[in-house]
Amino acid sequence: MAFKQLLALACLVASSLAFVTPMTTLRAPATTSARSTASARGGALMSCRVNAKKEKRTRNRLNMRKFNKRGTSRKKILRVERQERAAEDEAEFLAKVFHSGMDDWEEVDIFSE
Repeated sequence: MAFKQLLALACLVASSLAFVTPMTTLRAPATTSARSTASARGGALMSCRVNAKKEKRTRNRLNMRKFNKRGTSRKKILRVERQERAAEDEAEFLAKVFHSGMDDWEEVDIFSE
């Protein structure tokens, strides 16, 4: 029974210590030049914030370029049409070059005498 009471007391002390603030955080702020240090701290924080905003703008700009859907330009459309026309002309030329000409002839039996 004494052990259970001792254990309960230890738990109570441990839980109450969790809500007590350490004395090091309760120090009063220094009265000398309190304003100057606060403004210096705020200035330093603002410069970091400005730098963070600049970095964020550049990240957003790069990301926007990555996912940007650009329209096709007139120059690109004309280039694709010109390439298609050239491919058709090339195919037509090759068909004429490798034409056997056997379609026009009658069936010729080479082995008959």
